[in-house]
Amino acid sequence: MSSIGLFRSLSLGAVLLGALTLRAQASDKVLLDFGDVRQDPGEESVMRCYDHVWNDWEHHVTDKRRVGAIIRCKTAKGNLGESNTNVDFGKTPALQFDYVVIAGNEAKAIAFHLIDADGTDAFWNLPLDSKPGVALGVRLDLSKPTTIKTPGKHPGLDAKHIAEWSVQGDYSDTPVGVILLKVKAVQ
Repeated sequence: MSSIGLFRSLSLGAVLLGALTLRAQASDKVLLDFGDVRQDPGEESVMRCYDHVWNDWEHHVTDKRRVGAIIRCKTAKGNLGESNTNVDFGKTPALQFDYVVIAGNEAKAIAFHLIDADGTDAFWNLPLDSKPGVALGVRLDLSKPTTIKTPGKHPGLDAKHIAEWSVQGDYSDTPVGVILLKVKAVQ
């Protein structure tokens, strides 16, 4: 095994150990599991919680079954997510977004993005300034986004009627390295 292959194996092992420390509480419900990746035998399509990857991230996201979506790209110009989502974000006041920063990351943050049925466009920052390999669980209050880019027809985000979700870079030329693990409903 090459030294690069050994380093990647050791790094992934450290990430897996760190991710295990983010244990779900009995009341937490997993809404998005980036490690739930399946492919039926003989089928080309892969089933995962997101349906698109855009811009520079398009060929720089690797799905690791039972781990998560690994984003390793030379820029933060990209996003992944699901249009026309059926995920029910409306039964919880807050989310916990679990992720791990990986070696090579220089980006300061990424964002979790929700658009409701009337067009309210809300973002929550996910800081990436921790040491590589440390599992993070950031609480996102659905009533207090970091930014509302576009207000909808009705004031505030209607979490019961989310049309689209995504994870987005800040669209800088900064390298990004992160493993998306899970998004959980929390009380």
